[in-house]
Amino acid sequence: IYYLFSAKPKGLEGWPFHEYDHAKRARFFEKRIKQIKDIEWVGGEIIENDEDILPIKNRLADVDGLVVIVLTSPSRGLRKLSEMGITTPTLIFNDLFCGDCGFLGYQQEASSAGMRLISLSSADIGLLERKIQLLRTAARLRRSKIICFRDRGAVNEQLKQAAKDKLGVEIVQMG
Repeated sequence: IYYLFSAKPKGLEGWPFHEYDHAKRARFFEKRIKQIKDIEWVGGEIIENDEDILPIKNRLADVDGLVVIVLTSPSRGLRKLSEMGITTPTLIFNDLFCGDCGFLGYQQEASSAGMRLISLSSADIGLLERKIQLLRTAARLRRSKIICFRDRGAVNEQLKQAAKDKLGVEIVQMG
């Protein structure tokens, strides 16, 4: 799973304050999420300018998910993220007491742009950790097959195609 942080540059006016040490907060989150077992983490950049997020798209080809943790307001890169046409399942976590007050707008734009998105704004880091498990589960499902043992009639082809399109899982019928 690829992860990154979105924040304003230090010294820029905004929330929580202009000299807020978002890098320290990013390392706190990094330490917590890396304790989740069975996940290979890549990335870890702190995006402080909208353009910094552009190279991320090329790095998402071989990952199962993207986690973006929003650390300040204003944050950087979120609008660009939704404009880039990313299809990687994405979790955007807004750090409740430090994150971006425009988060709901970003979330709506991303959903409208067709991003496969889980978004939440919370002070509960345990909630973030539980939602990361959804990305892992979805990745495992995409690498799975459902074997349908059925002697009477064929499996509904529309159902098979919907499972492939929405979940990435193949349904195989066997007698």
